Amino acid sequence: MIRGALGELDYRRYHLPDNPLFVREAAIDLINRNHRDPAFTPDTIARSLHISRRQLYRHFENADESVSDVIASQRLQTACSFLTNRPDLTLAQVAAMSGFPSAATFRNRFRARYGVGPREYRSGSEAGRPRVPTDDEARYVPSPDGSSSKS
Repeated sequence: MIRGALGELDYRRYHLPDNPLFVREAAIDLINRNHRDPAFTPDTIARSLHISRRQLYRHFENADESVSDVIASQRLQTACSFLTNRPDLTLAQVAAMSGFPSAATFRNRFRARYGVGPREYRSGSEAGRPRVPTDDEARYVPSPDGSSSKS
C-alpha cells in the first residue's frame, strides 16, 4: 500500500522527509524491524531516513510518544513476550534479546513502566495471572517470530 502511494507521488513538488506522517511511519517500521539490536537508536533511524536527529524528533513533537519512547515501548513489549512465553531464559538473556544494553537498564525501565520488576511479572505469568499492559503500553505487540506489528 505504501509503495503504491509512493509510486503516485509527484516527486518534483513533494519532498517526503517534509511529511511528518511519512517520517513517523517510516521510523516506526524501522523500529519494528530493528528494536532488538541494542545499537539501534534514534540516530540510526535519522541516518536511515537521511534526516538529522533533530528533524526526526521534530516530526514526533505532536505524537503521543517520542522516538526514544517508541523504541523503549517496543523493547518492553518484546521483553514481556519473552518473560511470559520463555521461562527458560534468564533476565539477562531477555534483556539482550529484547534490545536493552544491560540487564540493569532493562530492570529499571521495566519497573518504571509496569510498576513491578521483570521477576515479579514473570512470577505472575507463571501463576496464570500476568499483568496486562494498559492500552497505551500495548500499542506494539511482538509476534511469535520476534517481529512486531501495531495492534
